[in-house]
Amino acid sequence: MAESQFGDADADNAREARAKARPWLWQKAIVILYRLKMQIHLPNRLMRKAHQHDGAVALGPR
Repeated sequence: MAESQFGDADADNAREARAKARPWLWQKAIVILYRLKMQIHLPNRLMRKAHQHDGAVALGPR
């Protein structure tokens, strides 16, 4: 009985840690993508053109 309770507590702690880590990871990924975008310096005309098309077409190979 004591072992199963301890296991449940460990599972809860792990779940909580993952829940806290996930937003931080997404935030870091967004910052990296934003920095890459700023380094590339795409002209606004190209950005507008890409947004008019479907995402798969805009992201596909040129």
